[in-house]
Amino acid sequence: MVALAACGQQQAPTTTAEAPAALKSGIALENMDTNVRPGDDFFAYVNGTWIAETEIPADKATYGGFGILADEAERLRRLASDLLDFSHPGTASPETVALGPVAQAALE
Repeated sequence: MVALAACGQQQAPTTTAEAPAALKSGIALENMDTNVRPGDDFFAYVNGTWIAETEIPADKATYGGFGILADEAERLRRLASDLLDFSHPGTASPETVALGPVAQAALE
């Protein structure tokens, strides 16, 4: 005679339903000038607020998302490079000495 006994009752796995993330269109609504009718001047409608609020640097012919990204990347590269510049070791601040390895890793 064979007898089988369960050690305990198994509970059904529970799942929690998560709300799906809201989809984004990629259109920056804050840059739109809704005072302009799209049928009159679509370019001004879509870009009007951005054009009115964004100053194009004097040394640039164009300026937009990629230009802003490139400028920020260059600023961070220069900052990291400055942190690594130990040409005057006696003048390096403790913060510069401490952040040097981090800057080196960022450049690599």
